[in-house]
Amino acid sequence: MDYSNVESACRALREAGYAVVAGADRLDRTAQLKPAMYLRGTENFMSDLALQPELAECILEHIAGYYLEYNRRFFRGRPAGRSMCSSWGTTWALRTAPGISVPMYRRFFKARLAAYCALAHRFGMKDDVSHLRQMHAAGP
Repeated sequence: MDYSNVESACRALREAGYAVVAGADRLDRTAQLKPAMYLRGTENFMSDLALQPELAECILEHIAGYYLEYNRRFFRGRPAGRSMCSSWGTTWALRTAPGISVPMYRRFFKARLAAYCALAHRFGMKDDVSHLRQMHAAGP
């Protein structure tokens, strides 16, 4: 993808009084579980986590690699010193209970989420109001 116009687009939006949010909905919002479920189907991927963990790890590693590079290019293109919100999200829960257990979250997802946070920090997006990272986590 061509990211050469990110800086000028961010600048124009900010000058018009709008906030800039990196990511939107579905496949270009940084996630892990949701894209894996799109690729394999929800039932298949949830089964993969329990029955084929090597396959699940491989899928998640490729997904995380894509989003790390997507965000790196986007963050690199934002105007220096300008604030930005990065929107991440995935489906972690069912309507009445967690969709995955805490041990499964720690095994498959925690390190990759930490890598997303570390990338944002490397680009100066610290934990303050001018550089927000919004994590959307909802059920279906």
